[in-house]
Amino acid sequence: MKTIFITGHRKSGTTLLSNLFDGHEDFAVYPTDLSLMYAYFPYFNKSSISYKQKIKRIKKILKLSLEKNLNYRVKKENVSIYKFINCVLKKINIC
Repeated sequence: MKTIFITGHRKSGTTLLSNLFDGHEDFAVYPTDLSLMYAYFPYFNKSSISYKQKIKRIKKILKLSLEKNLNYRVKKENVSIYKFINCVLKKINIC
């Protein structure tokens, strides 16, 4: 299974796009909003923040967001939040 991360600024159409994907049987949209754009950028994108601090911040944001916003169609016992977080961390490049 391929993983695609769609992000964007508020009011840019990301909710519409995720709703379109969520309506298709071949996609699993999970969750609705990870809050990465607002809880990480621009402060944690600075070069003065260490790589370890950046990873810690992203893990915290994702954990809180996933625990709060799990899609109503996904049973919590069938979802590994930590597995998802590790998948996200493998896919992104933090400079």
